[in-house]
Amino acid sequence: MPQLSAVSIARPLVETLAAAPFSGTIFGLFDQSCNLIDAQHRLIALTSSTIGKGPFSIFIEDCPHVFDKFTLHQPVRATQRDVIIGTWYIDLERAEIWEPAITWPDRPYELPPTIAAMLEPYTAWPQLHSDSPLARSTFDLARQATQKLKRGLAQNSHIEDAVIDLAGLGGGLTPAGDDYLLGAMAALWLLRQTHLPPKIAHIASPRTTTLSAAFLAAAALGHYAEPWHDLVQALLKNDDEGVKNAIDCIARIGASSGTDALAGFAAVMQSIPFHSTV
Repeated sequence: MPQLSAVSIARPLVETLAAAPFSGTIFGLFDQSCNLIDAQHRLIALTSSTIGKGPFSIFIEDCPHVFDKFTLHQPVRATQRDVIIGTWYIDLERAEIWEPAITWPDRPYELPPTIAAMLEPYTAWPQLHSDSPLARSTFDLARQATQKLKRGLAQNSHIEDAVIDLAGLGGGLTPAGDDYLLGAMAALWLLRQTHLPPKIAHIASPRTTTLSAAFLAAAALGHYAEPWHDLVQALLKNDDEGVKNAIDCIARIGASSGTDALAGFAAVMQSIPFHSTV
């Protein structure tokens, strides 16, 4: 049986596997990762170094073309000790337990002008990539929803309709509207608007894909993928070069997921008249 070793496993995933073994299938398969799901809609992401660590991921050692060995809908079994996919065995016992919860500041973060300038290019969202009726309709919906969201945050008023309009908006496993909300939630954590991320996730999760819902549920707890940890740490250290590197890393996530998330992050950082809520 071919064997791989896990480099790290997200702490919440260790806990859920300890509570109950996982028996499911592969429902998403890519060059550098694959996603697993069971009957309870629990998700596991197997990732390589190109993708890195995430809130429900097992980061495995680099093995060229390993994901080519798997097939969609292939059965998977997992415990806190191992993962078995077909003839492949992934050892979890020596994996580092990685904490996806970001250490957020205890007071609202004030965005300095140099960092605001780095984020400015991402605020031009949404963008119209074609002039088809569907693309035009999606563009118009996204633009109206983001304006509604920014207005609601700036006025400390209702944002429910904006979240409903953004949830599930766009195509793919993580639609652009959800990625935008993910970034917006990170900004809200950073700005100590801690009551809003759980509210956003509660509204958006039933209206989107299983994978997006899992990322939003994690973000509601302040759990994010590793590049977001790097961004927050660099922001709190006033490390401009570290911020730039983290932003660049986030921007490379997926086809457009990272840039969509940075758009939401940048928009919220600019929208709220910030004052401490604690």
